[in-house]
Amino acid sequence: MCENSHMGETDSAADPPDISTPEEAPPKPSESSTKLGVTSWNPRIQEAPTVDVYARIRRVLSDPPWWIRDGLVAFVVASVVSGVTLAYQSRLDDRRAEHAQALADEQNRQAQRLENLRFVRDHSSTDPGETRHFAGFDLQDQDMSGLQLRGADFERADLREADLSLADLSSLIGEGGRAASVSDANLTEAWLYGANLRGLTARQTIFVDAQLGDADLTDAYLPWSDFTDADLTSATLEGADFTFAEHLDRADLTFATYDDETRWPYGFQPPEDARKVEVKGR
Repeated sequence: MCENSHMGETDSAADPPDISTPEEAPPKPSESSTKLGVTSWNPRIQEAPTVDVYARIRRVLSDPPWWIRDGLVAFVVASVVSGVTLAYQSRLDDRRAEHAQALADEQNRQAQRLENLRFVRDHSSTDPGETRHFAGFDLQDQDMSGLQLRGADFERADLREADLSLADLSSLIGEGGRAASVSDANLTEAWLYGANLRGLTARQTIFVDAQLGDADLTDAYLPWSDFTDADLTSATLEGADFTFAEHLDRADLTFATYDDETRWPYGFQPPEDARKVEVKGR
C-alpha cells in the first residue's frame, strides 16, 4: 500500500505544470477609428458576396412587379388625359376669345355703318349743288329708301343688302352736272326697286341677286358689271350700255323695255318677253 501510494505521488509530480497562455483576442478597433467609421480588418469576418445591381435592374425591367407595371400604365394614362384636357381647354379658350373679338369687331362695324348712314341722310336733298361723296362707305344692310342722292359718288362702297328702293340716284345733266356712280361697288342682294338710276355709271359693279324691278336705267353705263340672278323685271333699259356685262343671260328681264340704242353684250339676245320700244327723245 505504501509502495503504491508513493508511486502515485511520483507520477503526479512528474507531470509538467500547464503554463500555456490563453489565446489572444483580436484587437479592438481604436476609438478614433470607430468615430471615423473605419474598423480594422477582421479575418474571421467573411466578405459579403458582391451583388450585380445592373443584373437585378434588368430582371426588374424585363419582368416588373405588378405594382410597378400598373403604376406606369396609370401614369401614362393620366399624362395623356391631362395633355388632351389641357389642349382642349386651350382650344376652347382660343375659340371663346375669337368669338368675343369677332363680336366686338361686328359691333364696331355696325356702329360705323350707322354713322355712315347718318352722314348720307344729312346730305339727302333736292339741292343740285349738294356735294355727295360716299366713296368706300360701308352701308351694308342700311335703309336709304326714298333718299334724294342725285350725282352721289358711291364708288367702291359696300351696299350689300342695302335698301335703295325709290331712291333718286340719277346723274345731274347739264352744265356742271355730275354723274352718279356706283362703280366697283358691291350691291349683292341690294334693293333698288323703282329707283331712279338714269345716267348712272356702274363700271364693274356687282349686281348679283340685286332687285332692280321697275328701276329706271335709261342711258345708264354698265360695262363689265355682274348681273348674275339679278331681277330686272319691268325695268326701263332704253339707251342703257351693257357692253361686256357678265351673266346678263341669267338675269330676269321679263317685261323690261329697251330700244335700238340699248347696247347688249356681244352675242346676247334679249328674251322674247322683254319689250322693244321706239327710241324716244331723252
